[in-house]
This record gives sequence, structure tokens and C-alpha cells, in this order.
Amino acid sequence: MVRTLLRCAAVGFTVALSACGTPAWVADAPAPVLAALGCPESPDLLDFEPLFAYGERCGELLGARAFSERGAAVPASHQPVFYDGVSHGMRQPPADLDAWLAQVRSTPTHLQPFMHEAAIRAWTMQADGEPDLVVPWVADYVEKAGIADGFNGVRVGLQQSRGDDLAEALDLAARYPADWWPPLYEELGWRVGDRLWRDGPDPETLLPHVPEEARCAYVQGTLRGLTLRHISDGQTEWSAVEAVAQRIGGDCACAAWYGVGWAVALTSGRDSGRAEHTLDGIADLDGREHARDASRWALSGGNAPWSRPSKGPRQR
Repeated sequence: MVRTLLRCAAVGFTVALSACGTPAWVADAPAPVLAALGCPESPDLLDFEPLFAYGERCGELLGARAFSERGAAVPASHQPVFYDGVSHGMRQPPADLDAWLAQVRSTPTHLQPFMHEAAIRAWTMQADGEPDLVVPWVADYVEKAGIADGFNGVRVGLQQSRGDDLAEALDLAARYPADWWPPLYEELGWRVGDRLWRDGPDPETLLPHVPEEARCAYVQGTLRGLTLRHISDGQTEWSAVEAVAQRIGGDCACAAWYGVGWAVALTSGRDSGRAEHTLDGIADLDGREHARDASRWALSGGNAPWSRPSKGPRQR
């Protein structure tokens, strides 16, 4: 393994996923990710999904070292995607919180949120998503780190630790403080949409497990997950995504299309022209405009997706 790491490190950021071992999800990985597994001389890791998956796998195996030992080799313009991947993969929360926060503060400011998310997500995973364990630890971390909240880390940790049983995970999310619900249900919605693309449960059958106040977040996440799968599979025909948005949107129609737009922004490589072109294929004109709103908001540095108003008719 060490020789493989060193051999692949020699090609800089083009280290393929196999540099950090062969992950269990290989059998279900889309073609762009599979193309990087053999550690070729020049894999295309500038696209969102392969680079994110590379960061996630290195975070899983290297832990916090992945940020410093691999991140520097990634082009600066693409480091946020890699750091985001690491934040989803790091398994162990920091043993020494003061030392960890010192490392975070020595990192460029725009990358620090991913490191906070990594620590909080790892703790949430270790606590198996139990709110009685997660909430006080995160409150302490947020205070010491001087950040606004720990929602991003908790939502991903909860989804990863409990998402195999979505009904149970959705019920568990309701035990968190109500102001935590939008990010938690948006992320669990992502898991629903991601699985729907692969014959997962119908999103509507899970609605009884979603509080009314969190429904729009859940719908938005579902469409984000479905759209990310749609894009990663190279689909250019939008009828399947549009059908789900129209079927489950209801009063949350704006939220559904915001989920589509957010997914497009995530995969556009920060290229607004590419995002606009991707959205051109949507036949639902009003839905397309909602998706454009969300994509432009995200690409302009807007806040997290659940912070946008997403219920009711579009304001013209």
C-alpha cells in the first residue's frame, strides 16, 4: 500500500482512487469514478464526482492527514471539492480538540468549514447519530471553534450512520432540535433521491416519517440526490427528474426545483455557463427558472441550500 501511495503521489493531483485502496462502493460507482481506479497516468479528476470520491476515500483511510498530505497536490480551484470529499470520509473525530483547531486555523479560510464538518461528521458517526450524544458535543465544538453551527457535519454523519433504514433515520431526525431539521431532512432526502435512481423506496411512502415543517427540505434533498445521479450517469433527457419533481412537489414545488439547481451547481465546476447549458434541457419552464435561481445562488457563494425560502409560488 505504501509503495502504491508513493508511486501515485508522484503524478501530483492525478493520484487515482486506488492510491487509497479499493473502496467497497466500486461495484456501484459511475463510469467517471471507475475510470480513475486503476491509477492511470492522467485520470480526469477535475470533474466533481471522481475528485469528490477520491477525497472521500483518502479521508477514510488517511483521516485528518488527507487534508495536508493530499490536498496540497490538488489545483487550488478544485481544492474545495477534494476537501468536501475528505470531510465525508474521515472516520475518527479529533482526539485532541485544541490541536485539531490549531490545524484548522492554519488552513486557508475558505477551506476551514470542510475541516469543521469532518470533525463533527466523524463524531456523529461514532455516536451512531444519537441526538443525546451528538447535540451537546456539537454545541461544545461550535463554541470552541467560534463557528455559527455544526449542521453540515451532523446531517452527513446522520445520513451515513443511519441512512440504510431511511424510515428509522427520518424518525430519529425528529428527535433533534427543530431548528436542526432543515439540514437533516434535506440530507436524508438526498439519500432517498440517490436510492430512487437505483430502485429505492418511493419518496412519497416516507412522507409520514417527515414532520410537516421539514417537508420542503426533504423534497429538495430528494431532487438533489436524484439529479446528481442523473448527471453522473450522463443523462441529458430530464423527463424522469421532472416527473418526480411534479409528483412530490406540491406546496414545495420551489424546493424541488431548488434541489435540481443545487445539484447542477455542485457538478458544474463553478462554471456558470456549463450550469446554464445543463439546465436548458428542462422542459418545465417554471421549474427551469426555479432551478436557475438556485444554481446562480450557489455559484455566487450563496448560503446552504436549506437556508433559501422554498415554499410557495415563484416571485416574479
